[in-house]
Amino acid sequence: MLFNYDGITQEELSEILNINKANTARALKKLEDEGYVYRAEDPADARKKIVYITEKSRDFEQEFHEVFKGLNRILAKDFTDDERETARRLLYKMFDNIAEYERSHR
Repeated sequence: MLFNYDGITQEELSEILNINKANTARALKKLEDEGYVYRAEDPADARKKIVYITEKSRDFEQEFHEVFKGLNRILAKDFTDDERETARRLLYKMFDNIAEYERSHR
């Protein structure tokens, strides 16, 4: 996910992923400890942290995408193109429902 959002703030990442700030901070701490990301103070607001991916993450990006492509091939085996599109739309709709629920119950 971070591959597409290099240089985003922790807060923005929490909002995009619909994950609370504490869980985002814990996950980023683990990724930082393992050398996949680093966080820097936002020059415009010292209270905020900007998240950047490291070269180690970039080296892993292709493998990451290949794993998910493989999982998609397994999950959608024998699906028609229409069935794949329907499944994709339904999953996005379910995700939107979860996000809406989470926003209304904060």
